[in-house]
Amino acid sequence: MQNIILNYPISNIQKLFISKGSELLYKGSLDTYRLKLHNPKTVIEELVSVCKSSFLTNNDYAQASASELTTLLNEENDGLKFIKVNRKYFLELLKNTKKENYNRIIQACKLVLSDNTSYQEFLFDEIEKTLLTFDDTQAENIVHNEQKKLLLQLTYLFVELINKGFTKQYLYKLFQVIFIYKNEHNWLFEERYSDWKSLRDRPKENYTIIFNMIGNDFQISQLQKIDSSYEGVNSKSRKKFEKIVSERVKFFLNDNKMGKLISMNISAFDHYKALEISREKLSRDLDLYHLGLNSHIFEIDFQAAVIGTINPEKSSTIPVNYQIDGYLNKSTEPFDRLLQKVTKIKDNNIDDESYDKIFSAIRYL
Repeated sequence: MQNIILNYPISNIQKLFISKGSELLYKGSLDTYRLKLHNPKTVIEELVSVCKSSFLTNNDYAQASASELTTLLNEENDGLKFIKVNRKYFLELLKNTKKENYNRIIQACKLVLSDNTSYQEFLFDEIEKTLLTFDDTQAENIVHNEQKKLLLQLTYLFVELINKGFTKQYLYKLFQVIFIYKNEHNWLFEERYSDWKSLRDRPKENYTIIFNMIGNDFQISQLQKIDSSYEGVNSKSRKKFEKIVSERVKFFLNDNKMGKLISMNISAFDHYKALEISREKLSRDLDLYHLGLNSHIFEIDFQAAVIGTINPEKSSTIPVNYQIDGYLNKSTEPFDRLLQKVTKIKDNNIDDESYDKIFSAIRYL
């Protein structure tokens, strides 16, 4: 656990919250202390997904998910509401995850999920109640149980926020700023937690992501055939950005003004997520581009600029990781044929699972 020195007054349980919160979100934490992938609600969502999946041929995945969920529910600190489905009945149902019971399991899981649409809000409120009202001078066993409950709920809250669309990296930095780095002694813990709690109502922000494509062969017109929303960054748009962005992004734009800058607009909860979404989309589209026009040699620069609409002056550059594999001598004609087929598949409203399989195949061709 991190040794944290603060210059504002906190109770023992508040100090535990800050130390453990930082530890759970820190990327360098040991596996034992690192944030888990799921909370009870997300395991239920995973169980529904596994039971509905058409490509899983055995029952092992459903049994594993049901077993994990049973363990979490038996701790009785999950915070889930069981209104439409009895908790005892639900636990009994999880003991029998044979395929012939999948429909019953799916139905029960969906009812439980419908009872817990405000799970994130519940966790924020319960944690706040414990942090502001708990008397940690009580008997040792009472304090221990309350601490255990708090740490579980904190873990579940982080998972819920990440599942909602925040990145772990952003949450770590925000948590550190609110509870540790801002050392104003008159900014009390209650006010800091209120600031942290505002995450639950925060809307998505619109971001512009700018990538620099390295290589004379790259043609944005070919990329725009795949998706017309991509835009080239010319001198006019570059100057427009330079008026509002940070010095770091301004340097990025000037340093690459002779290159091939492309931009896209993304809606996300934080700038790291915006880059993650845009990188995934660009990677998929470039795989398609490269499969049709493999003789075009190019790469994405190691950094991209991320510009938010709310505080563009706080824009930054973030590392990008993408690599094209293989080489086949292709031309524009097969690329156009391939693009027509992929577009037709998209227009035919194929399910997301099958669409992802197609692009996974394209990635590894």
